[in-house]
Amino acid sequence: MQRLRQVFGHSTSLQEAARRLLKLRQGPRSVSDFSIDFRTLATESGWEDSALMPTFYHGLSESLKDELVNRDWGNTLEDLISLATQLDRRRRERQQEKESRGSDDHPLRGLPHSVPEGTPGPEGETVQLRKTRLSPEERDQRRREWLCFYCGKAGHYRNNCPHRRTREQPLTVSTLFCPNISQHQCLVPVTIIGSRGQATTVPALIDSGSAGNFISQRLVQQLQLATLPCSPPLSITAINNQPLGSGFISQVTVPVTLVVGVLHSEELSLLVIDNVSNDVILGLPWLAFHEPQISWNTNELLRWGDKCVSQCLTKPLRTATIRSTATAATPEVPPAYRDLAAVFSKASAECLPPHRPWDCAIDLVPGATLPRDLEAHVRHVRQVLDKLLENHLYVKLEKCEFHQTQVQFLGYIISPQGVQMDEGKVKAVMNWPEPQTIKELQRFLGFANFYRRFVRNFSSVAAPLTSLFKGSSKKLRWNEAAASAFRKLKDMFTSAPVLRHPDPALPFVVEVDASETGVGGVLSQRQGKPAKLHPCAFFSHKLTSAERNYDVGNRELLAVKLAFEEWRHWLEGAKHPFLVLTDHRNLEYIQSAKRLNPRQARWSLFFTRFDFILSYRPGSKNGKADALSRLQESASSQDTPGPIL
Repeated sequence: MQRLRQVFGHSTSLQEAARRLLKLRQGPRSVSDFSIDFRTLATESGWEDSALMPTFYHGLSESLKDELVNRDWGNTLEDLISLATQLDRRRRERQQEKESRGSDDHPLRGLPHSVPEGTPGPEGETVQLRKTRLSPEERDQRRREWLCFYCGKAGHYRNNCPHRRTREQPLTVSTLFCPNISQHQCLVPVTIIGSRGQATTVPALIDSGSAGNFISQRLVQQLQLATLPCSPPLSITAINNQPLGSGFISQVTVPVTLVVGVLHSEELSLLVIDNVSNDVILGLPWLAFHEPQISWNTNELLRWGDKCVSQCLTKPLRTATIRSTATAATPEVPPAYRDLAAVFSKASAECLPPHRPWDCAIDLVPGATLPRDLEAHVRHVRQVLDKLLENHLYVKLEKCEFHQTQVQFLGYIISPQGVQMDEGKVKAVMNWPEPQTIKELQRFLGFANFYRRFVRNFSSVAAPLTSLFKGSSKKLRWNEAAASAFRKLKDMFTSAPVLRHPDPALPFVVEVDASETGVGGVLSQRQGKPAKLHPCAFFSHKLTSAERNYDVGNRELLAVKLAFEEWRHWLEGAKHPFLVLTDHRNLEYIQSAKRLNPRQARWSLFFTRFDFILSYRPGSKNGKADALSRLQESASSQDTPGPIL
């Protein structure tokens, strides 16, 4: 078992288990459920009882910790778990007894924000209501945590819930004492949009003492909002135990769109209430879900909570229609934009960009729509230049290129045919003098390494040069092998091919080969008419001292693995199965082999991510990949046969 873990296991499993063990908490679960997860992680961590006991105590609930403070834990972890389990069972049984006698716990615990639960009265009183139905998400959550579907507490089911009433009795909830807030109201403008598009903007009261979200009967009739019956009816009382309005709520709106500010939008159901001074009231459920930061002095929403970023805040529109706002009220500048007042000044708004009845979206992503013909392109360029000239903005002609079929970008020349090296950079390499010091050699290799994707077998060709860095000597020991490699690299830069642009719609061909010093590969596609095989990228890798000890079969398989890793972004999930060509016949059976060594087994799992066909081609016909791995082999290498798979 230890050997299997060394070969197939993760080296960070112990640290990961320890990290998860320190973060594990009991939460609403019982100690029995908590101990199952704790024992599993404790076994993986390898800790002793002396370290596990305080960690287990730290993860328990606070009430259970208080029970264990004055008790003897025992000598082992099992003693502590047994003691905590007994105390937790007694505590839950006692809690169930209290609930069966009728406890005075808050009746709205565990309710989500999306269902209306309460309202303030017309004079600022605060009331609370019970929720009538659960959302599918909360129902699944309570089922997983073994909580009551009615009150949200543990220890009993819905049929035996002590808080449950019959349908014939309207639900009356206990009230909360709240001072009169009618003189210090926080009103925020919101827009209510019905299912048929009818909308209006009204000031909404933000009441942290209200137990629900409400809308007035007058606004429901004005917008002709659809409603549903509220069964059973909900009874409303103020802090003086007097009914508000009619005393009952019998209707709830279908989900309407609530828009706050510019980007905040959500779907919300509101309880319909009559005889209120505010048309919309957003209470504690709405505040608890969004967690906004509110300035109670200026009645402004400064920022939204984390949940709103992913659920309520909408992204800005890519295109927008500019409409006249002559009759609309002037919108207020958001607080976050006040530091940018100079940017949004009237002087800046009167110049660029031009005011049109429509805006253009500029896509800085691949696949953006381009002009279909040259005339349209010229017209667009002329429009941009005219606008720049009108606003006294000028471009430097030496830095501009127009109507080019190829461009120079970051040392490459990109054209419809493919990618090639910059001629100026190639001339610099050709005129590079022979290095005299270690620093000069490092500069040359660093410069040449930038274009290694164009050079076949770059790592093997440059191996005599990189070997000069070995040892502690700071003096460059130039030799004939290094001089030959230096000249060879310069010649290969002049004959580097044009790399074609990979086309995901066409199948790929991967050619690989391995020698005793390195591995190489070529990514190609058949393009053009007639279809010919053109290179898209080259790959080479110099073998390490450990990889040189691999047998022939493993070196050939290593070439396949490294090539897949290099071009994974093209090969993984390719539209067509791609062909892998190798000069080692035994690799054809790697996908159907019954027995694999540990290294091959790990690589086989990696190969399952790709859809490919591995085919044998003799070395005499596998010239490109063979050259990538065999050029400039070490003089010390010997042509001794090795074992195969």
